[in-house]
Amino acid sequence: MNESPSNLREKTKAELENIKRKSGLMQCCQGILAEKNRVWEDRVAITVSLLAGLASFLLTVDPAKIGWTGVTQRGLFCLASIASGIVFILSIVRRQMEWASQSGRHSAALERYTQLLRSVHFFLGSRIDTLADDKVVEEAKRLVDEYAVIGESVPKVPSDMFLALKQKHLQTIAISKALDTSPFTKLKTLKKRLVEKES
Repeated sequence: MNESPSNLREKTKAELENIKRKSGLMQCCQGILAEKNRVWEDRVAITVSLLAGLASFLLTVDPAKIGWTGVTQRGLFCLASIASGIVFILSIVRRQMEWASQSGRHSAALERYTQLLRSVHFFLGSRIDTLADDKVVEEAKRLVDEYAVIGESVPKVPSDMFLALKQKHLQTIAISKALDTSPFTKLKTLKKRLVEKES
């Protein structure tokens, strides 16, 4: 027996709402991971630059000009060697971790999930009520397939980080909803209320 048009649309809406929910979670996870990798890349890059500059300074400075420190020429050379060694180690770590490229891949994944969410929002918000049943099924299948393709092609969220990222995502949603009804309340107060409500 064929499903009635109303049941078909409700089933399609429920399926796409689920895709929207999961895509929103993945969008948040990929965004946080992109930012996390970018911050690590920036921190290490700045540290390497500062230490390289320090090593150069220590190798060229005249000990007589900083005689008040009690550091000898040999001491300056030792400090420059240590700074250079740290730069070398950090450069290897930076190359191995690939923070910059990881951030780029997570940012690209974020953009793909964002585009998918826009498509699902648009479809559920207006198109689903204007299309014939067969077109509704066809468009819904395309969106579900797109979600599956994105999931297979973007960087995976590390399993040991997933629950913490999911919690952060759900907390953001809860705070956002609370903010809608209390726009002039401080965020700290809203968070405290939500924590107390769950306790």
